[in-house]
Amino acid sequence: MKTGTILAYVLCGVIIICAWVVCFLPTIFYMNPLEIPPNENHVNVSLNTSLMPLFPCNPPLIFSNQSGFCKPACDWLPFSKQEQHGMLIADWITTIFCITCFCIILATWLKLPEFMKFPHFIILLMAGITAFIEILVIIPKLGKESEFFCSSVFADEAINKPTAFCETQGVLIHYTSLVIGELFVIYNAVLLKHLVLDKLPCESYSKKFLSILFLAVLILPIFPVIYVLKAGDSYTVLYLRYCFPRNADEGYFSCLLPQQLFVGIGTTCILLVIFKLIKERKSSLIGSPSQARRRQIQLQKIAIQFIIVIISYIVCVYLSYGVLCIQLNNRRTLGKSLEEYFGCLIFTKNCPEDFREYVTPYGLMIVFLLAGIVFQGGTFILLVGKQKARNLWRSWWFDLTTKCRHPKPAKGRMPRSTSSAQELQPSTSEKKTDTKN
Repeated sequence: MKTGTILAYVLCGVIIICAWVVCFLPTIFYMNPLEIPPNENHVNVSLNTSLMPLFPCNPPLIFSNQSGFCKPACDWLPFSKQEQHGMLIADWITTIFCITCFCIILATWLKLPEFMKFPHFIILLMAGITAFIEILVIIPKLGKESEFFCSSVFADEAINKPTAFCETQGVLIHYTSLVIGELFVIYNAVLLKHLVLDKLPCESYSKKFLSILFLAVLILPIFPVIYVLKAGDSYTVLYLRYCFPRNADEGYFSCLLPQQLFVGIGTTCILLVIFKLIKERKSSLIGSPSQARRRQIQLQKIAIQFIIVIISYIVCVYLSYGVLCIQLNNRRTLGKSLEEYFGCLIFTKNCPEDFREYVTPYGLMIVFLLAGIVFQGGTFILLVGKQKARNLWRSWWFDLTTKCRHPKPAKGRMPRSTSSAQELQPSTSEKKTDTKN
């Protein structure tokens, strides 16, 4: 074995190991939560008998007739009005972009039936699930968020008894996020098998095998969801936006850990595929230099498309779960700081807002909210690399501009125009190029 080949295999192994380390960064944050230093002097004013509770309550506290003292409100957020407005704009930008991209992707897939073959239609399913999650997130923005997420005006009561919408949203986001992770693994595993291992055509898979495979994809994510609902602590709202498992351990083992495994396995498969394509690109099995050059260019385009898909999905996942990982890392310090802050507000207005040190930064929240754009954009770019998709879009644009430029024809007369079907047919030069490729 040549030294260059050995170095290439070593480099591939190092890259895969680094990818797994990156995939399990959320575990590092989860296993090492921040703690309030024991030597830090936190004054608990509630123990100071010289102070009396203030009435009316200091915002954001409200008076509870049942308990007889002030309690934090359910709709309170640690963000300013301006920051909340910015996050709302980011929500709408992401939702509109994802839905628009998915509609274009869906229309393209339906017009090009060969794209519906296994495994390419998996990309369509992943794009559809992403758009569905964005719709679940934007629904509360159509009204008042507290009506969707608060079963009581008091935060502690709302946490203990989530609304029906909160549980429904939590279940659907939890389930669909696991499904999309499984689909990512399957897609990359099929590419690995098809392009690296046995190089059999994808049509070799039987309908029975595909049916069993997708039944497993749909059934397996149900179990962690049922566990959280029945045996766990159900779901709770985060920043009046998303509902996740209330217990941090349940959220990690039922949601974050499977996602990390899915991303790690899928990333390994796609890296092996890319490594194989790069290796074959440099081969000189074909005698003609011109044919070898064209083959190199085509394989390079395929590798770039794969790289775009993997980068877009991984970036989307880690931007989406990055905020949650920070919350898990700060869960103890944030909870303790909020407890002390609200306890202080019962007696005085001048309370230090130490909790803001452990709240997710506003800029990171904006990045988190815009994460859905990345995967949909990557999927769209994948289609841009397909000649047939570009021809189809060109025909749509031609039909649209033709209808806008020409007035409605008189009755009984039909203008001469090129139909979409004719535009979709490749030109003579394109046919020659396809024949050469």
